[in-house]
Amino acid sequence: MFATAPTKINEAVKALQRKLRLETSPLFVDVIPSQDCQLDECFTNVARQVRVAGGTIQYSWTVWECPRKYIEGEFHALWVTPDGKSLDITPHRDGEAQILFIPDHTRRYANKLVCTVRLALSTDKDVLRFIDHGNAFDKFRAEHTDSNGRPTFTPHEYSEFLNSRPRLRNLGRNTPCPCGSGTKYKHCCGSGGTP
Repeated sequence: MFATAPTKINEAVKALQRKLRLETSPLFVDVIPSQDCQLDECFTNVARQVRVAGGTIQYSWTVWECPRKYIEGEFHALWVTPDGKSLDITPHRDGEAQILFIPDHTRRYANKLVCTVRLALSTDKDVLRFIDHGNAFDKFRAEHTDSNGRPTFTPHEYSEFLNSRPRLRNLGRNTPCPCGSGTKYKHCCGSGGTP
């Protein structure tokens, strides 16, 4: 299930925005990687850019969508230039030139994993299993990260984690939603993607 940046602000994006409890408007931001910026190191990249060139850090959620399957928000840092323009200076694996973000003025990065927020857009068991596994892996990583934000788990611990994951069977409408919202499936992801 491959996710990419949405090309428009659709109902799925609005549902994710509600799940994040944010009133800020989603915005499209150009990806212009700065020299020496590392893949997947947005917080380090932007902090260094602010020291070198000024400006500020804007914490946001990068929106990724697999249409009609799921949508997710990944906590991210943007660089706001001294003249106020938001740029994503961190390169992406798929080389996208523009990304959709939801600005977040309520959260900060403090060398601790901020879990990805996922929302099912389908009741397909494979989608729900994917979301359940992603949420569990985020929790595992958060429990195995040092104060500098570096992973501390061994290959053996990771293997044990994978082997301990239960299969998602016959998800009932009254069971807790696998997305981790704490509400019943029928009132969250089972409601057609609009919690």
